[in-house]
Amino acid sequence: MRKLAILVILLVSSISLCGQNKTMYSQLREQWEEASSEELYKHINRIQEWQANDTTIVLYSILYNRNKENADEQSKQYAVLSCIRIGKIYYYQGNYTNALDFFIRGLKICECCKDQSLIREFYLNMGNIYCTFQDYEKGISCYESGYKWCAEYPDNRCEYSLLTNLVGAYSKLGNAEKTREYYFQMQKKISADDPVRTYMNQLTWGLVLINEKKYRDAIAPFQRAADIARNFHLEPRYESASYSQLYHAYLNMNQKDSTLYYLNKCQKMAKEHNLVGTQVENYRVYSILHEMSGDSQQALLYKSKFLSLSDSIFNVREFHRVKNTQYLLEIGQVEKEISQLNREKAKKETEIRHQQKMLLFVMGISVIAGIFLIIAYLQKKHLSVAYQKIFNVNRELVDMGKYNKNLRMEFEEKLNAVEQVLESYHQKEAQPFPSKDAPSSTTEILTSKSYSSKLDDTRKQALIEAINQIMETTHEYCKTDFSLEKLASLVHSNHRYVSQVINETYKKNFSSFLNEYRIREARKLMSDINTCSKYTIKTIAEKVGYRSHVTFGIAFKSIVGLTPAMFLQMIKEEHNHTKVNTDLSDTG
Repeated sequence: MRKLAILVILLVSSISLCGQNKTMYSQLREQWEEASSEELYKHINRIQEWQANDTTIVLYSILYNRNKENADEQSKQYAVLSCIRIGKIYYYQGNYTNALDFFIRGLKICECCKDQSLIREFYLNMGNIYCTFQDYEKGISCYESGYKWCAEYPDNRCEYSLLTNLVGAYSKLGNAEKTREYYFQMQKKISADDPVRTYMNQLTWGLVLINEKKYRDAIAPFQRAADIARNFHLEPRYESASYSQLYHAYLNMNQKDSTLYYLNKCQKMAKEHNLVGTQVENYRVYSILHEMSGDSQQALLYKSKFLSLSDSIFNVREFHRVKNTQYLLEIGQVEKEISQLNREKAKKETEIRHQQKMLLFVMGISVIAGIFLIIAYLQKKHLSVAYQKIFNVNRELVDMGKYNKNLRMEFEEKLNAVEQVLESYHQKEAQPFPSKDAPSSTTEILTSKSYSSKLDDTRKQALIEAINQIMETTHEYCKTDFSLEKLASLVHSNHRYVSQVINETYKKNFSSFLNEYRIREARKLMSDINTCSKYTIKTIAEKVGYRSHVTFGIAFKSIVGLTPAMFLQMIKEEHNHTKVNTDLSDTG
């Protein structure tokens, strides 16, 4: 009953609070509904942002929502300015998630604007958020992107802030080289009339020395930074930061007395001016010092304070996040949350009844999935066997092709020798050569004008021999511009006769005829382990005449039955298997 009463009180309070926020939002929206964006923007600028955050966020949200979808330059600029102002308010409240969300929204809109000068500001603020969460690599990426935009849109203040933050971020990563590089770039932006920049000059130089392990040398610039902050009455956080760096430097030198001295000064200032983040770090170092001194009780006490204060800071930030989010919610969203609570309650009541059914269903699915996996495994196994058979056949075809080519060349040499003997014999017998009008060679038969223009058996046979001569003894077909017309030109005929002979003799069109020769050559290249390890599939495709490796892959799969990648893989596996067996034989 007690829990139920508390729940009811919380629900009533939430509805009441959201109703008030809704009333405030509605009132402001109605109040400025008729005003122009320019008038609304001028009014917001008159508000002290950090004293009227709730009102400012709502007004900027109205300005943003009014202009975010508009395409004209002025509307986009209002949307961009709204995003950067809302993001900064959220950032200083510690609501980093919403801050980053609005910075990203503004960055996307700004990239579509003609005036993109604020892009550097977005990257600067986004980098600050990432560094707050100790994601220094991402923060550095944002800072460097923003700094690049400063080349197109120069701004001394923004450039100085980006360079200063880059020094700090690289210092956190321990990158001494980059820390020093950006420090010297930062020096070019120093203004003698600006005490803050003079202060930062000393502080960042100390960070450079710390990263170079020159802890003793870093003491002087940190002390000068503290003096500047004190003499020029800068905000307390500046002097406090100097003391923080001083005690960290002494801690690195293992000088406990000096560490404790500056730690106490830093803690005193942090308490006086409510620098909560500084106090958190101070408590952590107090715990370390007492642990080093062997005082475990005091170490535990300060560690407890450190954890407690850290939790309280995060609780405050979460409170601000929820509070500011509510100003942007409609009353209907609260009602949806209440309805969601009721639905979740009903869902939990029915979950127990559904668990058994769900378990059975999952078991059934698991069994079915297991069966499918077994079937898939068996099919894959059978497929692997089939692929291996196809591969073996293709390997045999490649070897047989090499053997037949060698055999053909051997017979051609013998035939040429016989022809030379016969020619010598005819000369001795003084027999006349065939008449000039009677063509004797393949080329003469194909080009002779005395023969009929029709494709008779003699010309057909001569044309077949000429085609085979080109395809078997040359690599013309491996050229990308090889075509039916090119082949006809090489055999001294026309493309119609060549096409007819190929169709009648080989029962296929020229494209299929050409693909077989090209794929046969590709198989030979792939079967050579030296070639296949040196060339890619795309390179092999180009070497055999294909402009596109995709077309090559389709033709290869159609003729060979395997993809080029599979064929190459199996060649390599066969080679490795043979090599292992050879090594084992040599070892034995």
